[in-house]
Amino acid sequence: MILHDIQCKPTLPKYAIGIDFGTTNCVVAIYHNEQVQYLKIEESDVIPTAIQYTKNDVIIGKNALEKGILNIKSLISNSDLISTYKYEHKIENEDLLLYTCQGWKSCIEIAANIFQFLRFKISKQVNENVHHTVLTVPTRFDDTTKHKIVKAAQQGGWTVTRVLTEPTAALLALHHQKNLKNGIYGVYDLGGGTFDFSVVKIYNEICHVLSTSGDTQLGGNTFDIELQKHHSYTIQKIQKLRENEKLQVQNAQFITSQTVVIMNKALADANISICDLHGIILTGGASQIQCIQDTVKSLHSNIIYGDAMKNVAYGAALQSHKLLHSAEHLLLDATPLSIGIESLNQEIEWMITKNTVIPTFATQIFTRAHPQQTSIKFNIVQGEEALLCKCISLGKFEIPIQPGDVSIEVKFLVDENNMLSVTATNLDDGKKYTLLASITKPLTLKKIFSLQQNS
Repeated sequence: MILHDIQCKPTLPKYAIGIDFGTTNCVVAIYHNEQVQYLKIEESDVIPTAIQYTKNDVIIGKNALEKGILNIKSLISNSDLISTYKYEHKIENEDLLLYTCQGWKSCIEIAANIFQFLRFKISKQVNENVHHTVLTVPTRFDDTTKHKIVKAAQQGGWTVTRVLTEPTAALLALHHQKNLKNGIYGVYDLGGGTFDFSVVKIYNEICHVLSTSGDTQLGGNTFDIELQKHHSYTIQKIQKLRENEKLQVQNAQFITSQTVVIMNKALADANISICDLHGIILTGGASQIQCIQDTVKSLHSNIIYGDAMKNVAYGAALQSHKLLHSAEHLLLDATPLSIGIESLNQEIEWMITKNTVIPTFATQIFTRAHPQQTSIKFNIVQGEEALLCKCISLGKFEIPIQPGDVSIEVKFLVDENNMLSVTATNLDDGKKYTLLASITKPLTLKKIFSLQQNS
């Protein structure tokens, strides 16, 4: 279908919308009049994240599965995965571009077309031009990848009011549906392309993320790629056969054991054992694979099920509703990775450590290392280990300095969307520099203090 916009008179948002932009499927939930409904296309509320370009048209969803582009979310996260697929591609200015019948398109542009399609369809369903949404992302996506996903949503016509991690959204959904008792819960979220495990404490209506761990390259697709080693089918056919349990993964035990290692890491970071959990929430499409369910059941007696495909979107819609009613203090999320600056000998000076409650900020003053120095270089990194080679560089910057004593104050701010912004101020002449700009509207320090006190 050709994508057109619906022209309506703008009104205040009355529909609270949450989008789970998944690797394999998308789900859009709408909270309205105390009920949650879903965007339906061809009688299905689980929409394949597939897109096909023809000369004069854009086909999205089920009809694009056979010949379309799949797993665009994974390619945004890691362009190296392009070797897994037979798409004609090139790298331009460090961006991955795919060739389509409408020419070369970046992964962000392709994702934006999907977001535009979702907005068009949901606007038609509710008979109102919708723009505002809560968007979910995997916990372990680094700041650069989250920026790209949000940028794609914005290019698709959405105003992203909050970025929520997928396990947290799933927990909000199950807490709302089942009225979970106060206690500590694990959220085991195995999607099409990512795996996350979060440890969350529930106290009345407050959800506090204690720790999180995960792998952005481990999910249902991992099983599919393993199956492709032993069968000559396309990824599309393998995925369908695997979902119908007509193919068994020979290396399944190794893959499931990787999720257990990640789970144990999150538990250790929270300083608890699996016995301390009141239950484990099982969510994500790939969590329905039988060997996954058997593994989790063997670890804990209380497994909490919901609609594995829809939990995340449901929770995002709930959070969207809470934001419309200014209930920001009910959710205390945490930073999934540590953030710092490269120091001498390629080591890292951490500014904000992982699992810090957000929003938060940190400042540090830097000066010249030797008298002849004419600039100060900054390499902002994100990761877990103290070695530079084990971390992701978010950006490298250089600030010129004058002779004599100099003091550069660098401020790191992680907002309620888990989005990072970094600014630097020369305290001698007052000049300010933006090293990294969050794609979402930054909070003031006064607002951060207010949120922290309310929590």
